[in-house]
This record gives sequence, structure tokens and C-alpha cells, in this order.
Amino acid sequence: MVRCLTQEEALAFDWEELTPIERAKFQLDQEWLCMPFDVFHASMEALLGRGIDVLKFTYSSELQEEGDRVPPTAAQPQDKPWICPPSLQVGPRLH
Repeated sequence: MVRCLTQEEALAFDWEELTPIERAKFQLDQEWLCMPFDVFHASMEALLGRGIDVLKFTYSSELQEEGDRVPPTAAQPQDKPWICPPSLQVGPRLH
């Protein structure tokens, strides 16, 4: 489980080192947007393997559920599993 970042941590988060799929999976567990919206939008499209109308983001619970159903093996290449930083591996999802 990933710890939700504070607003200050979200603004300072270094998302550029993550792959698009890692970005989407990480952002789905966050209350605050941790990257520019266009980056998150493209990352969600990569994760789900389809285009997503921007209006769908107003129904975030639907995208959350769909993103959670993507198996880790389908979302991440086997040779490069994403390891969340230990400082973020605590706490429940807030939304």
C-alpha cells in the first residue's frame, strides 16, 4: 500500500523517473495530483490500453476501479518491477 502524499510532498514529487504505467498506478492512490494532468491522462491511457475522454476523470472512482483491475504483470514488464520508495509504503488509501 502506498502512503498518500501531503500537498507539499505532491508538489515536490519527482514523477519523471517513473514509467507511464508506474505514474498511473502511483497517482491512483493519491489524493493530490503529483504530476501535470496531461502526464497523468497519458499515463492512464497507457495503463488501460485505450483512450480516455477527459470528462471520465470527473468519475474518478470508475477509473480507480478499472486501474485497480489491471494485473501487475499486465501493467509492468517482468524485468523491471516498480518498487515504491519505502517512505511511501504505509497508510491506507484516503479516497
